[in-house]
Amino acid sequence: MGMFDNLRCRYPLPVEDWQRPLVEGKTFQTKDTPDQDLDLYEIREDGTLWRREDDEWLPEGLTARIDFYCDLPMDQPAPGEKSGWVEFSAVFLAGKLQVIALKEFRTPCEPEAPPVASTGGPIYDAKCLTQGIAMDGAYFKAPQREEKKT
Repeated sequence: MGMFDNLRCRYPLPVEDWQRPLVEGKTFQTKDTPDQDLDLYEIREDGTLWRREDDEWLPEGLTARIDFYCDLPMDQPAPGEKSGWVEFSAVFLAGKLQVIALKEFRTPCEPEAPPVASTGGPIYDAKCLTQGIAMDGAYFKAPQREEKKT
């Protein structure tokens, strides 16, 4: 199994009230960051992405889609019972959160189910940001660069 990075999210996660205590304060895993070397990333309350390097937090200017996930463990699992699972997808443009969505939420002991519908709006693929196409087929206006007048 390959390496991964850890991610904490201080930005409000798009979950229902009953799900919130199960996901808040969790450290998630991701394989969508540049190095997957057990680094620690953080999505701050203002939607900016930061990376911890040594003992210092540095802003991370990524333009990418980052999926992050974790198990939702049971207090006292019985033989054969499975833990739960939660997965989110976040899109960053130059290190600033554009959209965050819930991809899947499965409570402990619940059988695997298809991913839930996004509660945070459409999920945007970073490759599509410049073309203005969302993964679910919706269209959005991509940020426009100002042209220099000569």
